[in-house]
Amino acid sequence: MLSAEQSALKALDEFAYDSSAARERVRLEVNGDFSFPGDQTAFELVMFNLLKNALYNLPLYPDMEVRVSVNGRAPAPCIVVRDSGPGIAPDVMPRLFEEFHTAGKPGGTGLGLSFCRRILRDWGGDIECRSEPGRFTEFTLRFAPAPAETGRTSPAHLQGPPARSLGGNTVLIVDDQRLNRTIARALIREMGMNVIEAEHGQQALDMLQAGTLPDVVLMDVNMPGLDGMATTQRIRTLPCSAARVPVFALTANDSPTVQAAAREAGMQGVLGKPIEMEALKHALAGAAHGNAVQTSSHSFRV
Repeated sequence: MLSAEQSALKALDEFAYDSSAARERVRLEVNGDFSFPGDQTAFELVMFNLLKNALYNLPLYPDMEVRVSVNGRAPAPCIVVRDSGPGIAPDVMPRLFEEFHTAGKPGGTGLGLSFCRRILRDWGGDIECRSEPGRFTEFTLRFAPAPAETGRTSPAHLQGPPARSLGGNTVLIVDDQRLNRTIARALIREMGMNVIEAEHGQQALDMLQAGTLPDVVLMDVNMPGLDGMATTQRIRTLPCSAARVPVFALTANDSPTVQAAAREAGMQGVLGKPIEMEALKHALAGAAHGNAVQTSSHSFRV
């Protein structure tokens, strides 16, 4: 059971704001707290996506505000995320929650609104959107009522403690988008693993050459400068133990072509965005159980 107020506050505090000015445009209002059955990490991923979408237009609308309201006194308790930005065009609204729909924003997280709806519905709730072009966009998160019985379990894909075999291992996240790193970090820490981060491929190479030795690398594919494929190719040529570290690609495009390119680059697999917790656990567990990387002939697992 989660506190709506505390969960929203934690999400706002941990969101990767682009600037202090962006943080100042976001405020939390609480009109009565309430409890709901859910998962803190998944809730934060939903909030991160909504905040990212809202603040995307801040450079063009510097006076806009984003208000997150916890409404526990309403007939149906909810959390509302409302921004005073440009709104959403009427022809886009019917497709807003469709799988793979995108408005073409560069630097996206791969976490679409379809992901948000899937999470809320898994919890017995839902998410709705209202918008008036030129005035506002408002997302309402509705939750299942707190269960009377204490033995209710969480949805199947969210339940279970962190895998003990992964505890204490270290994952290097390489991604030029800070929000993407925040999302991956939240998921990995949920499994009891340690996290180190690099903002681009060259920084990752410098860290490895300086002696940093993670157990696994999660590598974004599309990055400026050295992309994920080129960075992995260079990792495989390093004259140190880091050359054998398992590397998994992170990409919203996990097509056969991308998988073939990843295999050729020396990666051990491709994880699609949005990241599925079970797929991530499976990949990290496989790497943690001693599946060594052969620098001359790379195995490949998805």
